[in-house]
Amino acid sequence: MTRRVMNASLVLFFLPLGLTAADAINLTGRWLLNLQRSRYGNLRKPLAIVIQIDHNEPALSYAGSITSADEDTREFGYVGAIDGKQYPVGRSYGDGKIVFRRHDRYTLISVFKSDDGKYAETARTSVSADGKLLRNWLRRSPLPRDEMPVPRSYGPRGLPRG
Repeated sequence: MTRRVMNASLVLFFLPLGLTAADAINLTGRWLLNLQRSRYGNLRKPLAIVIQIDHNEPALSYAGSITSADEDTREFGYVGAIDGKQYPVGRSYGDGKIVFRRHDRYTLISVFKSDDGKYAETARTSVSADGKLLRNWLRRSPLPRDEMPVPRSYGPRGLPRG
């Protein structure tokens, strides 16, 4: 086998194994929940969710707040990377570890597991090709009787997207 053919074979073999930072869409921005485009099934709808994301592939951090009608505003956050490694994080039902991995250039998958082993949460977060809509599907385990996977939609700077 010639050197040129061997080098081309190696490139073709390793090319699909990962995306480069240039391939991944950037999530940076202030995202506001669009209640009209979000579904909650039997769950209580929040009044507002605001998320500030700072993303420089693979580094990812976010801070946000959830405001509900019957409770104070609750804050949440994460600092880590999209690299398949575990990072500590707190949730409303306890501390645990979360892992982020990239599914494709527009989509992240995260898996949270509580330190006590009682709760798990899987989320799929996608950004539209034009970067104007962020969608998040969330599934918790164990599921309360009336809970289902929750699709939520966010628009940057609170502008309605339709």
